[in-house]
Amino acid sequence: MLRADSLAGRLITAFARTSPAFRPSGDRKPGRSWWRAWARTTPAFAHSWPPIWPGALLFGVDLTRADLSDADLARVNLACANLTRANLGGANLTDADLTGANLTGANLVDADLTRVDLSDANLSAATLNRAYLVDAVLIRAKLTRTNLTDAQLPSANLTGAYVTRAGLAGANLNGANLNGAHLTAAVLTRANLVGADLTGADLMGANLTDADLIRADLTDADLIDADLTRVDLTGANLTRADLTDADLVDAVLTRVDLTGANLTRADLAGANFVGVVWSERTLWPTGEWEARLRAASEQLPDGRLRVRAEGASDSAPVHA
Repeated sequence: MLRADSLAGRLITAFARTSPAFRPSGDRKPGRSWWRAWARTTPAFAHSWPPIWPGALLFGVDLTRADLSDADLARVNLACANLTRANLGGANLTDADLTGANLTGANLVDADLTRVDLSDANLSAATLNRAYLVDAVLIRAKLTRTNLTDAQLPSANLTGAYVTRAGLAGANLNGANLNGAHLTAAVLTRANLVGADLTGADLMGANLTDADLIRADLTDADLIDADLTRVDLTGANLTRADLTDADLVDAVLTRVDLTGANLTRADLAGANFVGVVWSERTLWPTGEWEARLRAASEQLPDGRLRVRAEGASDSAPVHA
């Protein structure tokens, strides 16, 4: 007999809550009497549904507030499903299809979302602390105010995603694709963004304190008023990036490409500029800054300039 606390049972309860037509005749609420009636009237469903759950087709289903914690939903098709405020904590959603799904306010703490497709999904205000999103696809996904603290997102695809004011402290985004992503006022303190693609990303007002951005591509990125205190940008590409009013105190800028970058009014106190490449179009905080860096630089064959190793010029140190 179907148990109310089984996966299928919890899903049926959710269906009954949101779809009156799904309830057995004469039962208004999915309580214990409802369960007895359901088991009597639908024995075939009770015995056949649970075993086929991995890979099940649930396109567009309404599972608002459903309790699916620790459920095995691998390869399930939940495209366009309504999972508003659903509990998916610890659930296995490996290879699941959640394209266009509504997960607003959902609990996905410790969930396994390896290779899940969340393209165009709405995860606003959802909680994904420590969630596993390796190789996940979140193209154009809405992650406004989403909590992704310590989440694992290596090689995830967040192209064009809306991650405004999201919490990504300590998150692992190694090699992630954030091309054109909207990260305005996002919290990325201690985040691992090694080798991440942030081309054209909007990081205006974002907090990247102590983040690791080694070899990251920030070409054309908007970093206006961003906090990059103690960030490691070794080997990063910041070509044409806008760093107006950014805080780069004690930042590591070794071998960073600042060709055409805008550092107007940026705070560069204590920053390390060894090997930085820049051009005549690079805008420094002040004329004095430009003079110091120019005196400490050598010209490259393509006309750009590169800051020499520390100590090459006593009159123009490459530390602020």
